[in-house]
Amino acid sequence: MNADPNGAAPVERARLAEALPKRKASFDAAGVGHLTLRSLTETVLDDNYVLAETTWAAPIEGGGVFETAATYILRRTHDGFEVVFYLNHVDVQAALSELAHNDDHDPLA
Repeated sequence: MNADPNGAAPVERARLAEALPKRKASFDAAGVGHLTLRSLTETVLDDNYVLAETTWAAPIEGGGVFETAATYILRRTHDGFEVVFYLNHVDVQAALSELAHNDDHDPLA
């Protein structure tokens, strides 16, 4: 399950994998570099589930920092964790679109 300020919808693993290259292209078009995990707070919900609250940041070409935050509900598996629910607290596509149309990040503009 994936959610953001615009709503929530189930997402199959295969569809998520297909969407990742498009997401990277959106970051590239907006001049946003590689996201780095800034903070992680874990809350154990029970023997099987963990709530993970995260913040992320990436440099923007020409200066500045792109910041976002997400919360995950993770399920313990025999070999690690799987994402059960992913809540993006920022409308990332809208933020990237705004940056892509903003000439301030483009050093050639």
